[in-house]
Amino acid sequence: MKKIAFLAFFIPLFLSAQKNIENKSAIELIRDGIRLYDQKSYYDAIEKFKQVSVNDTNYSTAQYETALTYLKLEEYFFAQKILKELIALEVSYPNRAKAYVLLGQAYDGDNKLDEALKAYEEGLKKYPKSQPLYFARATTYAKFEKHQEALEDFKRSAMCNIGHPGSHLRLGMIAAREGQYTQSLLSLMTFLLLEPYSDRSASVVSLIEQIADGSYATEPKNIVLSQEGDKYDDLNLFITNKVALQDKYKAKFTIPTSYAKQLHLVLSTIKYNKSDEGFWNQTYMPFYEDIFKSNLLDGMVLFTLKSVESKDIQKKLSSKSKITDNFFNQGGAKWREHISKQFIEFEGKKQHVLTVYQGGGLQAVGKISDDNKTYGTYYYYHKDGGLSLVANFDDNGDKSGLWTWYDFFTHKVIEETTFKANEMNGVTKIYFPSGELKQTRKYVNGEVQDTMYNYYRGGGIQEKIAMKDGLRNGVTVGYHPNGEVEFTAIYEKGEPNGKYILNHLNNQKFRELNLVKGVVVGNRKTYYPDGQLENEYEFNEEGVADGPYTKYFQNGKIEEKGTLKNGNSVGEIKEYYSNGNLFSTSVFDESGKENGSIIYYDLDGKKYEEFVYKKGSLESITLYDKTGKQVEKVERSGKKLNYKSHFQTGRVFAEGLILSDKKTGLWKYYDQYGNIKYTEKYKDGELTDTTFGYHPNGKLYYQIVYENGKRNGLYLEYNQLGTLVEEGMYKDDERSNDWYVYDSNGDVEYESCYKNGERHGLQKSYAVNGALSQYDIYDKGEIIASVFLDTAENVIQRFGVFHGNVTLRDANNSYDHFKASYKNGASDGKTTWYSVTGKVLVEGNFINNKRDGLWTWYHDNGKVRKTIMYKLGEVHGAIKEYAENGQLIYDANYENGNAQGIISHYYENGKLEYQSNYMDDERHGKMVSYALDGSVQQYRYYEKGVLISYSYLDKSGKEVAPIVIGAGKSEIVTYYQSGSKSVEQTRINGEIDGVYLEYHANGKVAVKSNYIYGDRDGMSTEYYESGVKKSEKSYKLGEKHGLHTEYFPSGKVKSTQEFMFDKADGYYKVYNEAGKLIQTSYYFNDEIISFKNN
Repeated sequence: MKKIAFLAFFIPLFLSAQKNIENKSAIELIRDGIRLYDQKSYYDAIEKFKQVSVNDTNYSTAQYETALTYLKLEEYFFAQKILKELIALEVSYPNRAKAYVLLGQAYDGDNKLDEALKAYEEGLKKYPKSQPLYFARATTYAKFEKHQEALEDFKRSAMCNIGHPGSHLRLGMIAAREGQYTQSLLSLMTFLLLEPYSDRSASVVSLIEQIADGSYATEPKNIVLSQEGDKYDDLNLFITNKVALQDKYKAKFTIPTSYAKQLHLVLSTIKYNKSDEGFWNQTYMPFYEDIFKSNLLDGMVLFTLKSVESKDIQKKLSSKSKITDNFFNQGGAKWREHISKQFIEFEGKKQHVLTVYQGGGLQAVGKISDDNKTYGTYYYYHKDGGLSLVANFDDNGDKSGLWTWYDFFTHKVIEETTFKANEMNGVTKIYFPSGELKQTRKYVNGEVQDTMYNYYRGGGIQEKIAMKDGLRNGVTVGYHPNGEVEFTAIYEKGEPNGKYILNHLNNQKFRELNLVKGVVVGNRKTYYPDGQLENEYEFNEEGVADGPYTKYFQNGKIEEKGTLKNGNSVGEIKEYYSNGNLFSTSVFDESGKENGSIIYYDLDGKKYEEFVYKKGSLESITLYDKTGKQVEKVERSGKKLNYKSHFQTGRVFAEGLILSDKKTGLWKYYDQYGNIKYTEKYKDGELTDTTFGYHPNGKLYYQIVYENGKRNGLYLEYNQLGTLVEEGMYKDDERSNDWYVYDSNGDVEYESCYKNGERHGLQKSYAVNGALSQYDIYDKGEIIASVFLDTAENVIQRFGVFHGNVTLRDANNSYDHFKASYKNGASDGKTTWYSVTGKVLVEGNFINNKRDGLWTWYHDNGKVRKTIMYKLGEVHGAIKEYAENGQLIYDANYENGNAQGIISHYYENGKLEYQSNYMDDERHGKMVSYALDGSVQQYRYYEKGVLISYSYLDKSGKEVAPIVIGAGKSEIVTYYQSGSKSVEQTRINGEIDGVYLEYHANGKVAVKSNYIYGDRDGMSTEYYESGVKKSEKSYKLGEKHGLHTEYFPSGKVKSTQEFMFDKADGYYKVYNEAGKLIQTSYYFNDEIISFKNN
């Protein structure tokens, strides 16, 4: 038999190797947990639910299930804890009202009435039309025998969701216990109409039959069912006396149940009275009176018998299906009409109003005139019962006055709009869910006019837009968070038309172009932050790059030069090194396809590789030596070409199969020493399957899954020892869900989460000892709060969007260690870090979150430790470092983040320690290192970052011929001119590996360290020329880790300091030459939190 619940009537009248990344989805984990719950494996179920991340969209569901499981176990404390934490969560999630319901029930189970009522009350303040909250509170009242209060809440529950069967059932049972049979019949019949098939439906049929035939035993609690109206005492007496059950009482039914006859008596005796304010009269009687007058009572009774497991009754129902179908169709329409107008408390008094129910809950309520026109104030609700919209209508039913919308989670205003005669008129304000102003616009007769403003959450203007008739018209100005102009554009009737200028954060011009009807036409120039031209293009009338173009390095030299035609390269294209030497030449035909030779040149101008194309298809690759002689050539064979390209040194860079002009199968990429750097798999030219990256020592560096050319799946990253250091998931080439960063011990350093590529949820930072030090809360890319904690994980400070002057306390909450100026969430202006003594540690300037200008670091003695010149976040200019005695020990120059030119390191006595040349952030050319007395230790030669050879002086003072360093392992020993050893080291593929020994010119050891593939690991010891230890420092994969001790020339301890993973953590002690402790500091997570002079 087809089962159709009466609830269907309720159609609205209107309106691998990973550690923390779980293989299973949250949905799968929750399903597993529910399955275990059903098997009564409650604690195993809880463990499954707990695996769902706090940042997952299904986290609230998992928490609800966990709480329900604890309730089942009667472990109320844990249920309360989970639910209170969930309620406090600031990242939006659906149906938070349910958390208040369960919290109240958890206190209820714990027999804590006051706490339960407080939980319900707090929930109802936020969700005033939440049927589950009223129903739960009513149930709690009933448990604690507060029967009158329970009755009133069951009524409210029914009015918040008139289609909730349980509310009508409880009302019917209360009325029955009080012997108020008329009310009981009306409520229980409604339950059966709404829930005709459940297990409890048959029990209710039995109950209602007992009430009707007089066999039900009352249990009065002296409850007043209605404070006014609902005067059914005489009728209830008729029911008690079974008047309708007498043979002489005429009422014809297909199945003549006792309750059918008694209901017939009720409906034939009383009528709906509009002026009677009683709950049962107003809630039920209009509907049942209409059913009775429409001769649908017999069909309704049959419909309520569908749950009865009597073969005779079911046979009868089957034979009379037309009657029940007719009731279902007509009765459903009448029910929908009935529930659209209810008598409820509205605007301070009980009155008839229009009610709209959707999805079971009350969606809207307001007044309606006799001619069915809406008027006055209407209230709309989210499906969880929270206020969604307050709207106003005039007497004609038109939108009029102020309309206010509210966020479903924060309950704050998110929009205010004024209407007049159905059209927007006046200023509309849009707000962020957190309450800050987001946009203002002025409407005149439904069209946006004058100036529209967009705002940052900190209050600053983001955009200023001239509007006319709903379209952009005139000047639009965009602003960076720091208030500087980001762009200016001119619009005509909604289309950009005219000069368009974009600026860098420092107010320097970034790009200048001309727009015609929304497309770029003519010359377009782009500039570096220092004003240097970056590139120049020409665009045709269709907005496509067309004509000559030039790209420049920041030093002003040409990077690339060529010609475009309709967006495609044509003719000869030339690329250059940053020093101006030619890097490559290529030729393209008129269709934009490579056609001819692409030739690559080394820095010395020698051709080293040539790719030959024919109409876009690669035909051959040829490798040349320095004399121009062909060394190797691969050629196309049919549709196949076994691709192989090279570095300038001749070593292979990449190899793989090209099939029908598309990369296919496994491709391998190598470093300069011939080691595999990473591998990729292709299908029809698109990346697919898993890409693997490798460290120079051959160990796995990373792996990432691709699908259809995009990153889709698990990402894992490891250090050189094979320890996992980062993991996360990608979806459609963007970070998704939880990401974790680990230290070299495998302990979590950072936890972050992403949704559609944006930060979402809790982002946690941990101190090196594992304590939570800070967490940030994001909601779909918007920062909600930044929270800072002390060493015991107690909250010290909490901020929303950083704006204005910001001061941060240290982790011990004992002093101000950071002061800065922020604008709309971005650091802008002077920023200073302080020590516990109040001395400045670091100071510099930000422009819109980018370091800019001179930054200075200081030693404890107040002298300058380091200076760096920045340009909008990039190091641009000099870097200088100084010893505590003020002596310069490092001197370098950077251009746009890249080291360029000579970089010098000095000993504390002012003599040169070593000196290198850099080109584009890579060592290039000759490097010289010196001993403390100025003697040459060694020469090393680099080519674009690759160590290719080394040398030293012979006894005559001449440099020996450079000794080539090949791939694999090289044992290197260099000598002073005196013939004594200067350096002993082992390098594998250019990186120091194993014991490194450096000697003073007098033959004594100067430095002894251990390395793992270029990273210091273990103890590193320095010695004075006398042979006395100068320092002992412990490292782990290049990071300071463990105790660092410095010594006086006498051998006595000068200082000791504890480090963990490159951060000062623990005691820093300073001694005088007599061995007396003179100063003690304590660091936590690289931050000094205490200091004293001994």
